[in-house]
Amino acid sequence: MCWFGEPKPSDKELGQGYRLFRLVNAERQKHNLPRLMPLEALDNAAWKRARDMAKPNHKKGDQDTGGLYPNDRAKKAGYTSPISEARADNARSAKAVVGGWMTNPEDRKKLLRRDFTVTGVAFHRNHYVQVFGHDSRK
Repeated sequence: MCWFGEPKPSDKELGQGYRLFRLVNAERQKHNLPRLMPLEALDNAAWKRARDMAKPNHKKGDQDTGGLYPNDRAKKAGYTSPISEARADNARSAKAVVGGWMTNPEDRKKLLRRDFTVTGVAFHRNHYVQVFGHDSRK
């Protein structure tokens, strides 16, 4: 995964992203929801955001340091349908992130939306990002 000159994630970063992916799908399974399928364009959008979050001047809201919002980042990565994004700053582990998201009503709603079918995940320097979307190929 290499997007707009961003370096490829390390094995540790890929492993943490995969843990997040598995844990979110486990939560969805508990609620009788279909598994999210990975989508490379959304992985790229998540990776771009996670790297941006590690910058000292990163913004806490939806807008990144380049002025892009989640849907803008997804579009630049090649995904044109609307998306939703969940983020965690300075998190201890993927398990702690998912636990926090499940107790936050806004993030919980994103994780458990039935119409979300595809996802992208990223981890960089204790910043986790998951992007949720709809499979537009159906």
